[in-house]
Amino acid sequence: MTLQKLCLYQALVVTLTVGIIPLSSAQDCLSLDLGPAQVEPSLHWQSQNRGVSAMVRAGLLEPQVIRLLKQHLAIKVVDWQASHHHQWPTDYLLEADSWQAFFTRLLKPFGLQLVLYANQGAVVRYQESPL
Repeated sequence: MTLQKLCLYQALVVTLTVGIIPLSSAQDCLSLDLGPAQVEPSLHWQSQNRGVSAMVRAGLLEPQVIRLLKQHLAIKVVDWQASHHHQWPTDYLLEADSWQAFFTRLLKPFGLQLVLYANQGAVVRYQESPL
């Protein structure tokens, strides 16, 4: 080891050891006591009983479905494997117990189904006919 590297190494060791506080002078940390957990089950049940609703406007179905998927289910990519010409007939407030039921009610009249994936992707395609 060269003399210059040795001097740098010794300076580093001295710098590191000076900054360390001896264990005898370290202060004990107080424990964090948050008390018992308080849960309000009434709020949890209210949110489940309300259901979901969204306004569907007269016009093309595809952009409305994609907007709802991105807005309410955090879907990033939608693969639309159906006709781009499906039209929703009128302005309508669609209500359901869950988003699954909502999209079923929205897509079933067109013979469409929604498949959700864990990677924040979704596919809208025609329902498979039973064999």
